[in-house]
Amino acid sequence: MSHKVSDPVEPIVICDELIHEAIQVPDDDGAVDPAASKEEMTPSRFHEVTFLSFSYKDILGINNLVGLDSLVKLKLDNNKIWKIQNLDHLVNLQWLDLSFNNIEKIEGLATLTKLTDLSLFNNLISELEGLETLQELSALSVGNNQIAALEGIMYLRQIPSVRILNLAGNEICRNEDYRQYVLAHIKDLRYLDYRLVDASAVQASRERYQDAILEIEESEAGMQKKKNKAAKDEEHAKFTAAANLSGVETLFDTMVAEDKDIKKVLSLDTLSPPMLQDSLDEYGREFEHAVEEVVEVVLERYEKKKLESTDFSAAMVQAKEDNMQIGIDMVAKFDLHKKEAFRAISEEEDPVVRGRLEAELREANDELKDKLMELEVELQEQVETVQGVYYKLYKELVDFNGTTFQDFFQKLRVLEQAWSEKLLHSAKELMETFSAAKEADKDKGKKGDGDDMSSLGGIEGYDEQLKALLGDKELLLGSITASHENHGMKLDGKEDELLTNEKKEIENIMDGLGRDEHRRSRLRVSEILKVVDEVNTVQIDEAFAAANAEYEE
Repeated sequence: MSHKVSDPVEPIVICDELIHEAIQVPDDDGAVDPAASKEEMTPSRFHEVTFLSFSYKDILGINNLVGLDSLVKLKLDNNKIWKIQNLDHLVNLQWLDLSFNNIEKIEGLATLTKLTDLSLFNNLISELEGLETLQELSALSVGNNQIAALEGIMYLRQIPSVRILNLAGNEICRNEDYRQYVLAHIKDLRYLDYRLVDASAVQASRERYQDAILEIEESEAGMQKKKNKAAKDEEHAKFTAAANLSGVETLFDTMVAEDKDIKKVLSLDTLSPPMLQDSLDEYGREFEHAVEEVVEVVLERYEKKKLESTDFSAAMVQAKEDNMQIGIDMVAKFDLHKKEAFRAISEEEDPVVRGRLEAELREANDELKDKLMELEVELQEQVETVQGVYYKLYKELVDFNGTTFQDFFQKLRVLEQAWSEKLLHSAKELMETFSAAKEADKDKGKKGDGDDMSSLGGIEGYDEQLKALLGDKELLLGSITASHENHGMKLDGKEDELLTNEKKEIENIMDGLGRDEHRRSRLRVSEILKVVDEVNTVQIDEAFAAANAEYEE
C-alpha cells in the first residue's frame, strides 16, 4: 500500500525549457515523432511532439501542456502530482504514466478516449472511478494504492477492453477470494497482477459465482438495452432537428401530458366506456395520421435540401479551382518572363537598355496585378450568380415547407375543434342524464318503493368524484374549454417555431456563405498584393540594383 511522503525539494513547474528537455525522439518501441532531432524542436513546433517524459522532475501540478495536442505518449511518473487535471485537450494520448505520485482520485481523463495504457501505480487511490469513457483501454495498473472494497472491482465491467490489470499491493488482495472474484467478474483478462490468466481458473471462478454473475449480466443487458434506446432516440432527435421536425412526432403526447385542465375531468373515465380516454384516443389517431403525412413530406424536402447544398458546394469548389488554376498559370507565365528579363538585365551593359527592360518588367508586373484582380472580380461575380441560383432553389423548398406547415396546423386546429366540441356535447348530455337520474332517485325515495330504477339511469354506480364533477357545471365545461384553448396555444407556438426555423435556416446559410466568401476574397486579394507588390517588386529591385552595381564597378 502506498503512503504519501513529504519531500523537502522545491516542486518544479512545467515550462518550455522543461518540455524541450522532456521531448523523446523516435525509438524502437514504435513512438512516432516528426522532428528530425530533439534540438530542432523549438516551442513553435511543440504541436508536433508525440512523446514527452517528465519522470523524476518533482512536478507538483499538471499544467502548461497547451498546444501539445499531438501527444501520444506522456510520462509523469515519480513526481509530486496530487490531482489529475489539465489533460482534457490531449485527445490523441494513447499511453499515460502517472505512477509514483500522490494522486487520491481518478478524474480528469474523460476526454482521453484513445488511451490504451494507463498506469496509476503507487498512488493514494481508494476507489476505481473516472474511467468509463476509456473504451479502448487495454492495460490498467492501479497496484500499490488504497483500494479496499472487493465489490469496487465491479466498476471495471464498464471497460470491457481491459486485458491487463494490476491491483497487486492493495488491501483487497488480502481477501482470500480476491483472485477468483476478479477472474469471475472481469471478463477476457489475459494478465492479472503480472500473472498469465489460466482459462481453467477463469472457468472455476465463474462457476463459483455463477448465480451472481447471471443476475449481473441480466441487469447489464437491461441497462445496455436502455442505453441503446437512448442513443437511438438521441440520434433520431438530431435527425428530426436537422429536418426542422423537432417535437412534431411527439406533439400530441406532449400537449396532453402538459394539459393541467384536462386532468380536472379525469373522473369521466370512471364511466364504462371511459368518456375522456376514448375521446382522446380517437383524437390522437387522427392527429398522428396528420403528423405522419407532414413528416413524410418534410423529410422528402429535407433530402432535396441536402442535394441542393451538395450540388451547390460542388459547383463552388469547381468554380474556385478553375479560377485558381487560371491565376496560377498567369503567375507561372510571368515568372518565366521574369527570369528571362532578369537574365537580360544582368547581361545588358547599356544602362539605358537596362532601364527600359526594368520598366517593361514593372509594367508586366502591374499588368499581372490587374489581370489577377480582374480574375478575382470574375470569380466574385460567378460566386454571386451561383449563390443566387442556390438561394432561389433552396428558398422554394423553404417556402414549400412553410405552406406545408401552415396547412398541417390548420388541419390540427380543425381536429382540435372537433374534439373539443364533441367532448363538450358528451359532457352536457351526461350532465343532463345525471341530473335526471338524480331527480328520479329523489322521487323514488319519496315514494318509498323498491322498484329497480337502473333503467332510468340511477346514480348508485357513479363514482363520488364523478358525481361532484357532474354537479359542478362550471368546473366540467370550463375545464374542457380551457383545455381546448391551451391546446390551441400549443399548436400556435409550435407552428411559429417551425416557420421561424425555416426562415432562419436559409438566412443563416446565406449569411454564412457571405462571410466565408468575404474572408476568401480578402485572402485572395492579400495573396495577389503579396506576390505582385512584395515578392515580384522586391525581386525586380534587387535584380536591377545588382546589375547596376556590377556594371558600375
